[in-house]
Amino acid sequence: MRHVRPERWADAFAGRLTDEQVAAFDAHADRCGKCRTARDRVQRASSSFPALRKESAPELAWDSVRARVHWAVSKERRTGATPKVSRRLAWLGPAIAGAVAAAGIVAVATEPASVAPTVARTP
Repeated sequence: MRHVRPERWADAFAGRLTDEQVAAFDAHADRCGKCRTARDRVQRASSSFPALRKESAPELAWDSVRARVHWAVSKERRTGATPKVSRRLAWLGPAIAGAVAAAGIVAVATEPASVAPTVARTP
């Protein structure tokens, strides 16, 4: 028999396998140290599950953060509100475009006129 995978041990402890399968797994684990270790680890973990099921889940701070972000975003979508930053910086795009255009005009205007090369006279 091959080694028994840990998830198969979990199935055995959860009652999902037949008695014959569990007996075969136990017989193998009695001879195989690796499978015996896996069986013991899964059994210890599985025995703690009923106690965990009785406990209530703790309140997580992230749940409230996620809820606040969700409602803030959905409110903006419902009202069609745009972020205030875009209104404040709306003039920035045209200002940059104007500055680039002005710099281009200055660069072209201050460029020296091209001078045609002089031709040497022949004597």
